[in-house]
Amino acid sequence: MTDALDGLTIAREQRQAPARRGLFRRLKIPRLAVIGTFLVGSLATGSWFVARTSVATVAVVTAASAPGAGGRQPALTAGGYVKDARVVYLVPRISGRIASLSVVEGDRVESGQLVATIESGGIEQEMREARASLDLARANLAKFLAGSRPEEIAEMRAKAESIGLARERLLRDVERNMALFEAGFLSEQAFDDVNTDFLVSERDLDAATQSLALAVAGPRHEEVEMAQAAVKAADARLAAIEIRLGYLQVRSPLSGRVLRKFRETGDFVSPDVPFVEGYNTVSVGSPIVSVADTEHLEAVADINETDVALISLRQQVEIVADTYPDEAFHGVVSRVSPRADKNKNTVEVKVSFESPHRMLAYDTSVKLSFATEETAPRTSGIHVPSKAVFERDGKHFVFVVTEGRALLRQVEVGKRTEETVVVTRGIDEGDQVVVSNFESLQEGTRVKLD
Repeated sequence: MTDALDGLTIAREQRQAPARRGLFRRLKIPRLAVIGTFLVGSLATGSWFVARTSVATVAVVTAASAPGAGGRQPALTAGGYVKDARVVYLVPRISGRIASLSVVEGDRVESGQLVATIESGGIEQEMREARASLDLARANLAKFLAGSRPEEIAEMRAKAESIGLARERLLRDVERNMALFEAGFLSEQAFDDVNTDFLVSERDLDAATQSLALAVAGPRHEEVEMAQAAVKAADARLAAIEIRLGYLQVRSPLSGRVLRKFRETGDFVSPDVPFVEGYNTVSVGSPIVSVADTEHLEAVADINETDVALISLRQQVEIVADTYPDEAFHGVVSRVSPRADKNKNTVEVKVSFESPHRMLAYDTSVKLSFATEETAPRTSGIHVPSKAVFERDGKHFVFVVTEGRALLRQVEVGKRTEETVVVTRGIDEGDQVVVSNFESLQEGTRVKLD
């Protein structure tokens, strides 16, 4: 029975097989076309699956606002150089050799920071002598103010009394010898000796009496003033030497960076010898270093005389440094020189940076774009590298990384240079725009940042 059923089944399959062949014949579809369609669909599904599951490594940049995008052309462009608005040359105020130098070019220094020290020479010895003189003057003043002690007055009184007694004795001797001299019993020489001793005793008594009176009365006002003046003079001399001693320390008068170092440890420096470089006097004295004020940067440009009329004070300027061509700085015209260079037919113009977001090296080359009121720099687009934007079917696209995946965005572009392009629509400031490995990306590809 089973064998019979199996035979029936085989017969049924044999009957159905021609029907399938007939279907292909009726639809006129080659079998190879059907198989090819199936394979293409499988490959497409597989590539979509791989794109959704594989991880590509990409580099990104953060989209930033583009100053001046969408406006008219600037009134004038010119090349210039970055300068620090204030450069100070640190010159010692006393001659000597450099004992120590604690900075190098490029170092950041603060106002009042010690930069170098000068050998002291004999100033420290002068300081000790001045202090000793001041101590002596103060001691003399204290003696005058205190007056004589009671013991000293008693001693002076006793001395005066002793001299007085001696005078009385000598007076009696003079009286006796005078009678003998008049009677011819005493020589004139002997009488003169006795009389001289008496006169000397009188003068000694007068001096002792005056000294006693002065001691009892105390010092005079004039004497006290003289002693006080002596103290002031000694104090002033000490202060002057202390100032000279302070000159041995060379400190920065402002906060900034060390722009240039002119001297080394052991070099002799002086405040009196002018420092000449080329044909110009750089400073009066021997500079040790120069310090630049980093809080205020300037760009300096020589503008042709025929273009100066296009520039005015406080005029807005866009500044692009050669070292950072993808970034723009804002500035304003701070000074137009009142004098022209007759050899070059140019006028010097200075542009002050407004809150620079990074430090630029001294003498960095920059491009200045001076704007009119209508073309003043403004934010009207997004600044991205040119390589981030690609074109398909006449439309522009970028890849933006969002939540770990690359998403394709159609964008509209404006001003374009070799390095950058301004995107006017399609992305926002702060978006992470892909700039590499585009061949590995499709819509939704998972990515990791390089």
